Amino acid sequence: MDISVKPRLIGDDIFFNFKEIDYPTNTDGNIIAKLQTEELDGVINKNVFSEKEVNEILEAVKLIPESEKLNNYVGQSFPHDFGTVTNNNERLENYLDRLATFNSLPFQKLTNRLDEFFNKIGASFKSGVPNFKHNNKETSPGNFRFLMPNKGVLFVHCGYLLQTSAEYFYNNVNHIKREGQLSFFLMLQYPEQGGELTIYDLLWKGVNKKDIFEQNKYVIDKNGEKVFLDNVKKFTVRPSPGDVVVFKGGPIWHRVEDIKGELNRITFGGFINFSEDNN
Repeated sequence: MDISVKPRLIGDDIFFNFKEIDYPTNTDGNIIAKLQTEELDGVINKNVFSEKEVNEILEAVKLIPESEKLNNYVGQSFPHDFGTVTNNNERLENYLDRLATFNSLPFQKLTNRLDEFFNKIGASFKSGVPNFKHNNKETSPGNFRFLMPNKGVLFVHCGYLLQTSAEYFYNNVNHIKREGQLSFFLMLQYPEQGGELTIYDLLWKGVNKKDIFEQNKYVIDKNGEKVFLDNVKKFTVRPSPGDVVVFKGGPIWHRVEDIKGELNRITFGGFINFSEDNN
């Protein structure tokens, strides 16, 4: 099937306002502003990167030293993600060292194209990477995630939950607001089976806790009651390589499903926060 017509949203009831948009043909400059309000909850921007550009990025990915990747229970990531940055100086230096390696590899076209993309869909905002307060060095613009077959699902979470375990990072980044956080990722390689992004009918304002981060059976609501995921409405998002997904990953609970076959699921993504001056 031609990926330009392949459905990216799968489910009988798409209960949040997610849209598939042909980029750049049907793209307006107000997508970020609409995501900041109640008008939109998520956008699958189709074919932001061409097949040629995706293949060029994947060739550059092969240059990442294995020793620089961070191993986790579902695969690997590079550079280290913000959750590794604590008040332990060694962990901060590890983060900055991996970021230096990232900047030394041929990923400038990737980051420049993402800047171009965000400036197009967020014309009323200026897009940039925030700095650490204590040394004025830039934080990472995102990271690659390599989710591997038969490792299990990427645990159910939302951005606000992850913020609770990353106090040191958020307290040491300049000029960002925590509320209104969005998530984004560029799909680079899709696995043969599985790997869908599952979106749950759960919001942080009603469900704000997990007792074990890496379990996927239940979350805990504001009254302390367990909410079992098997009983929660859901739909899935299956972007194609070259698509960029942007959604309200701060308040919306989500996870990535188990992967089958030989291929890893490879993405580049991260979080979007608004500045204190909302510009």
